[in-house]
Amino acid sequence: MKRFYKTVVSVFTVLCTVSLAAQTNRYVDETGADVGDCTNPSSPCATINYAMDEAANGDIIEIASGVYTETLRISKDLTLRGAGDMQNGGTIIQAHALPGEATERPVTILTGIFVHIEDVIIQHGYNEDYGGGIYVVSGGNLTLSNATVRNNTAMVFGGGLYLVGTANVTLADVNLIENHAISNGGGIMVGNISTLNITDSEFIDNTATRDGGGVYTQGSITFSNTNFTGNWAGHKGGAINAVSSDCILNIEDSNFTNNTADWNGGAISLVYESMTTFTNVEFNNNETLDTGNGGAVFISEATAAFNNATFQNNKVANNDGGAVYASESNVSFNKAQFTSNEAYLLGGGVLSSDSDISFFDTSFEFNSANLGGGAALLSALNNEILIQNSQFKNNEATGDFGGGLLNEGNRVTIVNTLFTENLAADMGGAIASLGELNLINSTISKNESSGTGAGGLYNTIGTVLLKNSIIWGNIGIDAPDIANVNGGTINGSYSLYDDTDVYNDGVFNCTNCLTINPQFTDITTGDFTLGDNSPALDAGDPNTDMSVFPTENNTPIDLAGNERVMNNIIDLGVYETQTLSNTNFSNPEVAIKIYPNPTSNVIHLGAKEEITSVTLSTVTGQVLKTWKNSNSIDLSAYAKGMYFVSVETLKGKVTKTIIKK
Repeated sequence: MKRFYKTVVSVFTVLCTVSLAAQTNRYVDETGADVGDCTNPSSPCATINYAMDEAANGDIIEIASGVYTETLRISKDLTLRGAGDMQNGGTIIQAHALPGEATERPVTILTGIFVHIEDVIIQHGYNEDYGGGIYVVSGGNLTLSNATVRNNTAMVFGGGLYLVGTANVTLADVNLIENHAISNGGGIMVGNISTLNITDSEFIDNTATRDGGGVYTQGSITFSNTNFTGNWAGHKGGAINAVSSDCILNIEDSNFTNNTADWNGGAISLVYESMTTFTNVEFNNNETLDTGNGGAVFISEATAAFNNATFQNNKVANNDGGAVYASESNVSFNKAQFTSNEAYLLGGGVLSSDSDISFFDTSFEFNSANLGGGAALLSALNNEILIQNSQFKNNEATGDFGGGLLNEGNRVTIVNTLFTENLAADMGGAIASLGELNLINSTISKNESSGTGAGGLYNTIGTVLLKNSIIWGNIGIDAPDIANVNGGTINGSYSLYDDTDVYNDGVFNCTNCLTINPQFTDITTGDFTLGDNSPALDAGDPNTDMSVFPTENNTPIDLAGNERVMNNIIDLGVYETQTLSNTNFSNPEVAIKIYPNPTSNVIHLGAKEEITSVTLSTVTGQVLKTWKNSNSIDLSAYAKGMYFVSVETLKGKVTKTIIKK
């Protein structure tokens, strides 16, 4: 027993000795001298390479501020810690004093080792093949933090950083600036089984003569709080180009601004079965410059999901898909916003070709296309398209069809969706359809065609199923509301339209339909809720299939997020008229009291659980203000009328209707 105890103590002593040895700090200063073992901070060594030769696995090399012109080939587990990545007063590791003059890269990480580099600038590198700034060999591991990688060039792949094989790299608070690749990956090139994690970083003004100005990847990458600005690719993906089935990208809390590609994907190109998830991302002012598609994002034979994504002022100079172009892909948009995007030809916001695509709680406003599909063009042969709880407003097709939406050959289902103030130069101010279209509880009003086609719905050749919907108050020369031409078929039920504003030379049936004014609350201001005496109240199909509606807390909802059915029968159009009450109807686990209602100024909120947020919105869904952790809200600054209040607690969210007197 004593012998065993001594053995354990001996082993523990050895392990402690090894562990302590692995913590040795060594010091480098450009004013020092390469003598000794570099462990005395008062007499540091002069070069990083000398300190690495003296170091053992696990050592930390402290590098003072200064400029170190040398190339590092790291073959041990080391930490290199600089004095910061500032131009003045920081630590600079460079292959040459001048950019564009080096013949080697500054840093190479060899296989099977773990390296941490922090608080440095790595610059002025060059390689005739791969990795102008940093090259991580297969099996190598690098964590780079609080660093800048800039002005490096690779003649083939990875101007700033190249990782290959099973390399594993983490970047935290890293700036990649003005790196260049003659072929792919101006900032970074990632091999097909490599892994890269990036947080709190910036890609600025990186360029690739071919693909991926910021990043070219065949492997998996996670981006968090990472921004891409001013990157350029001569072919595809100004910021990112993902090119294989091994690519699984997760991009969250990130922005893409002023990126350009001469061909496809001003910001991002996703191809060849890659899979990408976007969460809380913004795309602003990205553009394709030549004949490519997808001003912000180009997707081909790939899968992409966008959650809380914003697309604004993106542009295609000479082709299709002002913000997004999807071909033979599977794409979903959840809570997306498309604003002021522009396509030279088709699909100002989105062009989908031979793709299955879905939109939920997505808005299209002020998008434009010179030909068709001011907001979106859906072109294919029998692909499935689903649009739920979305809005198309003020979009324009300046030359032809479909100011809001153009459907060419798809099976499109549209639920709880509003089309208003869209404009087409010729036909279909709101919608032009040449395929199969299902319109369920949707509202089409105040759209315009300046040509001969309908301001509301233009159907040619295809088939339309119209249910529980309202088409009213649109503008057009021959058929303001509906034109059904070239043998098209419209089968309607439980809907409302103006039968004096219809042109039909095909088949048009509408059973249990109304042809009188729906009496919106205020059509002039775009308030399409139903007035107190509206004939559309409780006028929907009593046997409506509720499975087509989105749900909240397992309850079907309307465009505003309220219960879809009140008084046991569904209303027509996008908004269900709510019964004013202090009783919660939408979430039985959340009990909310709102008083007084109606109110002149302040309303008070009562709940058993802590209230985390309160959001006030118009009845058309426009968010006016959000309060955090508040049990009362002041409405004195708002006009008289009806509003929606969404109250969120730790147990869930409910939306209620209030009236400001």
